[in-house]
Amino acid sequence: MAKETKEKQEVSKQLKELNENLNVLNKLISINISKDNILKEKDKDKNLVDKNVVDKIKALDSYDLPDYLVAILVGSTTASVQQQRYAAKKSEKVKPP
Repeated sequence: MAKETKEKQEVSKQLKELNENLNVLNKLISINISKDNILKEKDKDKNLVDKNVVDKIKALDSYDLPDYLVAILVGSTTASVQQQRYAAKKSEKVKPP
């Protein structure tokens, strides 16, 4: 009986991890569909150009993706993404109401 419980716990853990991976995949698909709106902006001549890395990170923040995926999407490093996210959160706390 203890063996069955352990197996159920393992299956439950695997299902939870699978669900998390599916959620991330869903977010990535959503980003891919609207990537021009998220990662690009129009210049003065109405041409689409890449946003800078900081703006891309801010735009992707609402998707709650892991740092390493944001780094891949914006062409940066995980450490840089973590630093930008920390700076953004810190500046939000400083803003007066």
